[in-house]
Amino acid sequence: MSYHFVPNNDLTEATEGYVALSGSATNEGNGWQSIGNEFCAEEEFGECLYYEVEKVSGSLDVQGDIIDKLTINRPNGYQENA
Repeated sequence: MSYHFVPNNDLTEATEGYVALSGSATNEGNGWQSIGNEFCAEEEFGECLYYEVEKVSGSLDVQGDIIDKLTINRPNGYQENA
């Protein structure tokens, strides 16, 4: 999947809900929720052994807007040309 994102305004601590979605405590310490669909990569006896996330690519054009204090912590994640 490939996407092109353009925010409509600044994303800062003053933006409603931003701190709850972007902080270092968000998403079990991983920060901003990844884009992509999580799916069961291996199943045994009707139970998922591990999950993977569908690879998503794209671009973000802030067009002069500000994104401030965004946490993304994926030490084991996949990043290409980041």
